[in-house]
Amino acid sequence: MSWRVVAERDARDPFRSMSALTLFGAYAILFALAGYLQSGGSSGVAGGLPTLVQFIVPLTALGVSYGAIAGARDDGSLRVMLSYPHSRFDVALGTALGRAIVTCAAITTGYVVSLVVFVAAGGSGVSVTTFVGGWLLSCLLGVAFVGIGVGASATARTARRAVGLAASAFLLFLIAWNAIPTLVRYVAAGFQFSLGPTPTWARVFNACSPLEAYSTADGALAASAASGPFYTTRWFAVVVLVAWAVIPLALGYLRFERADL
Repeated sequence: MSWRVVAERDARDPFRSMSALTLFGAYAILFALAGYLQSGGSSGVAGGLPTLVQFIVPLTALGVSYGAIAGARDDGSLRVMLSYPHSRFDVALGTALGRAIVTCAAITTGYVVSLVVFVAAGGSGVSVTTFVGGWLLSCLLGVAFVGIGVGASATARTARRAVGLAASAFLLFLIAWNAIPTLVRYVAAGFQFSLGPTPTWARVFNACSPLEAYSTADGALAASAASGPFYTTRWFAVVVLVAWAVIPLALGYLRFERADL
């Protein structure tokens, strides 16, 4: 399949320069520090990783994916690629898969290093289920942001615009997402802050953020059973992460398919 060729090329690209070494080195250092700090605590090796993951994984996933298509469009290599038996669908899907592989490999490196440092520093309380589950959720979070980044790259006409879209997405989910329902309620109430309870639609909206979904799913790893409304369950959170991996990429591809190169 042609998309496999594109995926292999995109997965190998960072290793042909210093970018892969920089990425893997940063993950190794940061996760090693997290593992060392957790070795003296009681929450196990995975206890301090979610906070780190919620910041570094979206940042790096967007960083490795925002210019994947837009950059090739700028330097003319996209035209060369499409002159081979690759469709635009192959380019979009293959690029997303290749960048997802790189992102997940970096996350895996970080988790392995954190575990080694945690054990070497005398830490105890390693839960295999929690650790492996946290690793898988971190990879899924990375794939979700790769989908967002490649979707933005496919949409943008230039790499500069792709940078703007990726940066906006990062700030939206990190800072602004949970403020949107508050703003809507403020406007709907005649520019007055509502003192009533948070409505269900606002809670569901907040739960649809990929960062909130990751936090919900990770927090549910230690829970014995799902409880509460549907939007607080791990399965809803996983569906949200999968949706963020697929929908922005699909929308970006539709725009890319119609674009004049």
